[in-house]
Amino acid sequence: MARQLRCDDYTVGWVCALPVELAAAQEMLDEEHHDLKRDPNDNDENLYALGSIGRHNVAIVCLPIGRIGNNPASAVSTQMRATFKAIRFGLMVGIGGGVPTAGADVRLGDVVISQPHQTFGGVVQYDVGKATPSGFERTGSLNSPPHILLSAVSKVRANELRGRSKLLEHASKLERIAKFQRVKAGPDVLFEATYDHDRGQTCDQCSVDRQEARQPRESEGEVVVHYGTIASGNQVMRSAAQRDQVSAELGGVLCFEMEAAGLMNSFPCLVIRGICDYADSHKNKRWQAYAAATAAAYAKEVLSVVPAVDVANIRTVEEATRVACKHDSQRPLSPTAKRRKTDGFENLEIDNAHQQNLISASRPLIKQMISTPAQLSPGEQECLRSLAFPEQEHRLSELLVAKDTCKWLSDDVQYRAWKDKPQGLFWVKGDPGAGKSVLMKHAFKNMREENPDSIVIAFFFHGQGVKLQKTPLGLLRALLNLLLEYFPKYLSRLTATFDGRERRHGSYAEHRWEWNEKELQEMLSDVLTKGTQHQPAVVFIDALDECGEHSAKNLLAYFKELITQAECSSGRVKVCLSSRHYPTLDLEIIPAVHVEKRNDKDIRWYTQNRLKSIQPKSKREQLETEILSRAGGGFQWVSLVTETIMDKDLRGIQTKTLLRELESCPETLGELYASILRDVPATEQRQMVKIFQWVLFAGRPLSAQELRDALAIDKDMSCTSVRELRAHEGWSDTLKNFEKYVKYISGGLIQFQSRDLWEQHELHGEDSDREAQLIHQSVADYLTDELGQGVYRLQAGAGHLQISRSCLRYLTLREILEETKSSRGTLSSKFQLAPYAVRYLFEHIQSVEQEKIIQSDLLSALQWTPKSELMQKLEITWRILDPQNTHTPRGWPFAEATSMHVLAAFGSRSAVDHFLTTSDEIDGRDSEGNTPLMLAIREGHQGIALALLNRLGKLEQQYEDHGQTCGEHRSTGHSKNRIVDIDAKNKDGDTALEMALDHEAEEVIYKLIEAGADLKYLGRETALVSHAISSRNIRLLSICIEKKLDLDGSVVFALRDCLPTRDCVLEDIISKLLGAGANTARAQDIGRVPEHEDSDEDFDEDERETDRAYSDDALMIASRLGLTSIVHILLSHGSSATYRNNIGEFPLHST
Repeated sequence: MARQLRCDDYTVGWVCALPVELAAAQEMLDEEHHDLKRDPNDNDENLYALGSIGRHNVAIVCLPIGRIGNNPASAVSTQMRATFKAIRFGLMVGIGGGVPTAGADVRLGDVVISQPHQTFGGVVQYDVGKATPSGFERTGSLNSPPHILLSAVSKVRANELRGRSKLLEHASKLERIAKFQRVKAGPDVLFEATYDHDRGQTCDQCSVDRQEARQPRESEGEVVVHYGTIASGNQVMRSAAQRDQVSAELGGVLCFEMEAAGLMNSFPCLVIRGICDYADSHKNKRWQAYAAATAAAYAKEVLSVVPAVDVANIRTVEEATRVACKHDSQRPLSPTAKRRKTDGFENLEIDNAHQQNLISASRPLIKQMISTPAQLSPGEQECLRSLAFPEQEHRLSELLVAKDTCKWLSDDVQYRAWKDKPQGLFWVKGDPGAGKSVLMKHAFKNMREENPDSIVIAFFFHGQGVKLQKTPLGLLRALLNLLLEYFPKYLSRLTATFDGRERRHGSYAEHRWEWNEKELQEMLSDVLTKGTQHQPAVVFIDALDECGEHSAKNLLAYFKELITQAECSSGRVKVCLSSRHYPTLDLEIIPAVHVEKRNDKDIRWYTQNRLKSIQPKSKREQLETEILSRAGGGFQWVSLVTETIMDKDLRGIQTKTLLRELESCPETLGELYASILRDVPATEQRQMVKIFQWVLFAGRPLSAQELRDALAIDKDMSCTSVRELRAHEGWSDTLKNFEKYVKYISGGLIQFQSRDLWEQHELHGEDSDREAQLIHQSVADYLTDELGQGVYRLQAGAGHLQISRSCLRYLTLREILEETKSSRGTLSSKFQLAPYAVRYLFEHIQSVEQEKIIQSDLLSALQWTPKSELMQKLEITWRILDPQNTHTPRGWPFAEATSMHVLAAFGSRSAVDHFLTTSDEIDGRDSEGNTPLMLAIREGHQGIALALLNRLGKLEQQYEDHGQTCGEHRSTGHSKNRIVDIDAKNKDGDTALEMALDHEAEEVIYKLIEAGADLKYLGRETALVSHAISSRNIRLLSICIEKKLDLDGSVVFALRDCLPTRDCVLEDIISKLLGAGANTARAQDIGRVPEHEDSDEDFDEDERETDRAYSDDALMIASRLGLTSIVHILLSHGSSATYRNNIGEFPLHST
């Protein structure tokens, strides 16, 4: 007889998504229980199937029919948690789409288990927030399964290896039900990834020739269990190409499904998936029942090895989740990352993986005891994501704060006074290497602990990080990302701007637009000066100097002014900044602490700790005394010197010799660096310079694998294959040896650190979680010293030239070009530098251009020849690595176009100028019908566009001088002969002039008009007029009038956004328009150009529609606004004072 138990008797929660999965789960129960007695006041809408497996009482829930995906799964599990408060862990059991690869022979009916692997905790949500240092779009991993379930999986795997698996035995229980029988599922067919489903509900019509040939298994009924990463998303994966691409970007996943990501962070569980299809277009339901059966059978096997007594002794799901939230509130984590402990000298790995997106990555920085922010709308979440970037917390997290150090700051009189005030600015100043960043982390942590009712956030600049880690724009984005969800009024305002940009320009995620520094600075000022009236905030900003001296001084002044505004508006905001000394007169009044004058106790502790292994004690104390007498408050100097002393002590050097060397040791960091580099053997000097160039000037920190290839390649090398490259003396067989080599040739000034984000280059290869960085920012300062004080000064131009040409050489190596049929992941795993080269090549070329280096070698470095086999292969390779043209112009590398297309795409004016000295090849079309001129305009290279137009003018003049014809202007039938048809249209129907208008390229517009571009042939004639009016460009407006363009509606358009104050420029514009015969009525065509981004607030859409409905003319609008001067101008040009609009109003009513 079935039993009826209490809610608290159930310790296992089993979640499934489909009725067929629920049926399979129920069949696995050893005993079924009666339903619970329902409480009429219970809000739980779930229906449960109850029973037991062994000694475990199990509650099974299925998602409502038709409601699948991560969000419904999260909602169902939340209600289950509330009802069954004694549940210790969960099982997410059901079907999934397999990912067959050479490394994982996944077949239909197999089972996939979520097991932590590399950077992921077992499940990754692949369709939310993608980002990595190498350019891959990747989402963060979620929490790992509970420890007890991972232990159970280990035991099940051991039983399997011993031939004691009961999986098939459990699955056979379902054989009595015809739907679950394997024979009913049909054949297991895998089609080629490039072959899409033909038609119909089955694959009967699909080509047999496109089936993949696979080695048969020993037994047809064999079920293989695979362990690794499961990809979870809110949409069905039914494309083999996308399946393989996403899998490659994530380092290799085993299956796709739709519910697990909704559970992992709120319902600790193991995910078990039976493979029912291959996540391709051939997806059907024939294998679903059998796959559900094998998954359920594995779930039963897992429970069978878990002792019930152990389950009773672990935390409930509710308790575990609460502890995890508390843990997250104390530590900022980065997405898709292993995170290491940084508060002490340990380097312990945390197995609690990160939450699902960049917003949740930033929330832990804010103390959880402050008022909880309102639920964010999808638009607000997207707006916050557009501000976030995955590296924004990396520098903060990697700093080590030693126990019992930095306590002196709390005793500083000025610092205490700053802490006690409602608003204020405090400046932590110090020489390079004095320990400012460590002190700032200490202060940030303490402030957060002492002020649970305040928002306490931080941003640490990182001069060796990615661009956003070392620019004011990155600071502003990070701070607003951390703050805005706690200030809904201001988040709503920014979201409105975000939505407008998304509508006008497209998705920010596709790099269609970027936030600009000025607008974010204004928003941050509003939040911190006005928003903090009701919610106090404290902001820590470290290492201002690492964003450049000019930017640092501007930011200091900005925050000084911000605090002044906060005092006037009663805003409660405190800001603590750190930087090196900037003797700016008006900033010297800011309360400050000089670190090197106060850190002597910390340096003493640090020195004693570093030298504690030296014996005897008398020897150690002599060395300590000598070091401390010369330290001068410099932590970095002490670090280098103590390391040298320790090395020499290990070699048995006598005390007097060590003391003598200390006495002669350089006293400044710069002199010490010079001494270190002089010790690098002359034979390694070239390699030394090259590795410093890569580490200093790379667009982001490089992994050990990337740097190993980078150091082997050279812009002047002769090798043409990867095989030759890796035979180079700078290429090491193992990463461990490579790290040793780098330390040797850099004099120890380059180190490898464990990075927070990394791509898995090879499925079972060496981990790529080690990245190269200078040991301190002061090394970079020394090597790039603009005053020339550094003995080994490295110039940015030469560095970017070396890197850009090396990238070009690397991408044209034979083996890389042969990988035309490989996936993005395969290419990246075999040739680790390739993703970096594709992502940053164009930026390095632009940096070379900015350094005024003539790049006459670009075509030869690319080995560019039109329609060559090499270029065609490179085009395919590039498309694999950058399929959306995120980092390169559309059409790159223009294999079917011309040399000028290539140079225009590179954006190198020097290369274009050099090319034009030897060639007149300025015409031609690419695959989209663009001329080089169009391409230059589209990519924003105005200088190149002007150079091409100037060259065109000279060539046409030469032809005219010699009485030659260039060929008739085909598009308009003009009699004028031209070398290039500047009125030509590309395949989108755009002309060069239209492109110039869209990009507001003023000088190019003038030059095109001067060159004879047909303004009436423009297609949207009024676009030029409205652009001239909107940009208040009197010169361009005069040209429009001179060319007799249609001016209808232009006067009303000019009044569209004006303010009720006198505007002399506007009066001049209206006078010119009226003098040229423009009417004063509205027109439908005028103004159909992209709005200025600030027009959302200045002009209300409802007002515009109302004005149109009323049929107001220009005089009516001017009268309503009280623009007396413009009213007089309109009347003097014949406007009627008796005109009435649609509701009978006339101008007098509007005054």
